[in-house]
Amino acid sequence: MAVTADARGELALGATGLRHYGPNGERREDSVTVFLHSFAPPPRMLVFGAIDYAAAVARIGDFLGYRVTVCDARPVFATPKRFPAGVEVVVDWPQRFLRGRPPTRAR
Repeated sequence: MAVTADARGELALGATGLRHYGPNGERREDSVTVFLHSFAPPPRMLVFGAIDYAAAVARIGDFLGYRVTVCDARPVFATPKRFPAGVEVVVDWPQRFLRGRPPTRAR
């Protein structure tokens, strides 16, 4: 169905637009108008190593709207107190952490 294909296309592009369809879902200019608005998830930022620079980078990433995750195998450094409230802090080895994450698509 054209509506489904168009909605998926808009979502993939992170776009918004008006589309026109006939009574059977075919693309036409003279019938039903549908407003398609996509909501893409925020971009993800992964920071490895919970050093002082990582705290600054995480703060900037959080401010810019990224979903920030800081990963360090050293629990002394990887503490939530050192990072902004919206930042996920993970105590794990980077390679093991990445193995457990689903791959993301590049845009």
